[in-house]
Amino acid sequence: LSRRDGVIHTSFHLNGTGTGRLSSSDMNLQNVPKKLAGYNLKKLFIADSSDYVIVNADYKGAEVRVFTAYARDPALIKALNEGLDMHSFFAAKVFGHPYEDFENRDNEASGLSKEYRDLLGKLRTQIKRVVFGILYGAGEGKIAETIGVTKEDGKALIELLFTMFPAIKDYI
Repeated sequence: LSRRDGVIHTSFHLNGTGTGRLSSSDMNLQNVPKKLAGYNLKKLFIADSSDYVIVNADYKGAEVRVFTAYARDPALIKALNEGLDMHSFFAAKVFGHPYEDFENRDNEASGLSKEYRDLLGKLRTQIKRVVFGILYGAGEGKIAETIGVTKEDGKALIELLFTMFPAIKDYI
């Protein structure tokens, strides 16, 4: 909180990351988790008057969209055209769970057990890190380290993605 006015401020940087994304610091408002202990922390941020707005902007998987356009994989293009969440789509295909389950993982009234919903969230996060990792040139060792698996499992996951979506490997 600012001593001057009692509100949270941030500094935005147009070229503060290697990927070209907008970044912020002093208070880093980019990494506010969506949920913590079951609460949506982003709802805590409220503009103090009608003169201000708070914007929550997301690229919505821009990297995957751009890569899909270049790779021209029919399954990925279809998923995007249907408005599917690409990380849930990848996770459903790779890990063999229904896409609808991934989409309902945050819904307590979905009839899915908490343990299963937690597993789906973990699997979606893992595949998201794998996809972004390989798009940015990470090898099996870095992928394994990032998602907390053995190097062999990291390699197997990359190979499975390449087998299921050969256009990914061709693009890279």
